[in-house]
Amino acid sequence: MSSVEELVRIEAPKVKMAPEELPPAARDRLKVLLRRMMQAETNKQQVKEPFVHFPTPEENKEAARERGLQGRRIEEMARIYDSLGGDSNTEISKGLKTLDGLPDRQAMFRTEIGDWDDCLVFRYLRDRAQASWAIGYIGTDYVPFAVTVSRLYMHTALGTQRPVEYCRWTTHQIDRMAERVKAGEAGVMQAALNKWYPLALALIATEPGEAEEIASGVRGRKAIVGEKVFVETVTREMAALGLTIPDSPKRFAGQQIDRIYLSGKEDLPKAYRDKLSKLLKMHLSSEYTTTYLEALDPPTAEDIAEWSHTVQEEGEHGEGMVDLLRDMGEDPQAVIDDMRYGEGKYLLDFFKVEIESWDEIGIMRWLSERAAGYQSLASLGSNYIPYAIWSARNYMDEGMAHAGIGKVIAQRGIDEGRAKEIQRLFDKRYPLVLDYFGSEKPSNEFIDLGIKVRSNKELRRRWMLDQIRDCKELGVHMPQDPFQGLRQHY
Repeated sequence: MSSVEELVRIEAPKVKMAPEELPPAARDRLKVLLRRMMQAETNKQQVKEPFVHFPTPEENKEAARERGLQGRRIEEMARIYDSLGGDSNTEISKGLKTLDGLPDRQAMFRTEIGDWDDCLVFRYLRDRAQASWAIGYIGTDYVPFAVTVSRLYMHTALGTQRPVEYCRWTTHQIDRMAERVKAGEAGVMQAALNKWYPLALALIATEPGEAEEIASGVRGRKAIVGEKVFVETVTREMAALGLTIPDSPKRFAGQQIDRIYLSGKEDLPKAYRDKLSKLLKMHLSSEYTTTYLEALDPPTAEDIAEWSHTVQEEGEHGEGMVDLLRDMGEDPQAVIDDMRYGEGKYLLDFFKVEIESWDEIGIMRWLSERAAGYQSLASLGSNYIPYAIWSARNYMDEGMAHAGIGKVIAQRGIDEGRAKEIQRLFDKRYPLVLDYFGSEKPSNEFIDLGIKVRSNKELRRRWMLDQIRDCKELGVHMPQDPFQGLRQHY
């Protein structure tokens, strides 16, 4: 191992990307959590009949859509569980065959659903509880788990796989419950609330091993944070229907609970709002720069198809930023216009350098998309929850998929005899991407405010480790001084 690689490895990451990076205790705890999650997703046998009877076409449509999202969640959970040495097929098959499931199935998912009214309240509280539970784990140091927990939050709190489209799945249940109340079934709804509320609350509540989870990086914040969100949210939403819960948000008075923000409409402190606004505008400019690269000339049909798909994903990332800025009362169109026609106030240096060829596109994506992915890890755990959720999607698309595509383009250039050109373009872009992460000064206001949870230094070093590995594989030489950017030395 070179002295540079050894130094980078020492200074890099508490963030974990692969099972072998986890201590045994953390691995075992994650397997317990994943088993619970899979058991929750495979609880269809709670109902008395093989299939729930959905009374209306609208409810059938909603249920079908939710099943699709559920399938994606199961797939992600199973993949992570198996990577940790588990056997997801056994867990899932046993969970489907019996109401009790396996020992890790929690009480809410071992309680039989009586009828459709009962099912509505069950699904509403389940989704609110799962989203509130996820708040505690979004900032976990084990990235694959953080991403799938974020996906759970997207589906159960936002009702969508896209980052921040406020079309909440859970509001469908609330609307149906409101219809029952108006039809004279308030007593039935209240009885169901009394039955399911304690079981839902138990999904979030503090467990004996919480301190160990936090110390090992498995958990990002205390359970009481999500519990408070759950109680306040359900109290407010049910009060609007004239219903009550056997609980009160007043019980949290005087307790030390970390502050989180669920919406930009909240009373954000000025320093917080200013920093967050600047960061979101930078993201928006970066995402939409890709969509306006009209002069590109992808050389093959496959490149054209892949690039079109990438532009769609970058557009969706940008749409998430548009939604967040609007939620904060900001004008995203002004940012887009400045990025395209103005001075590019929020653009990083990387996006201001002319692109010479498709080979350079490959180098850019190989280096910068992975850097963008790692930058997203800085905010995966943000106390501004919508931004934390967006960061999970951004990491998956850019840090994983888009960076890999760029590497393939670079490899193709080498295979076709352009190794010197690939090296030249690598040397051109590397310092710009090194600057991508920002300053390494000891005081980081973004971290102090809770907008980010990981330092520029840590994530820059993690990115460098990946580049050292990839360069060895491709035969590309790292810079003589890999810590030298254009703006400064790191």
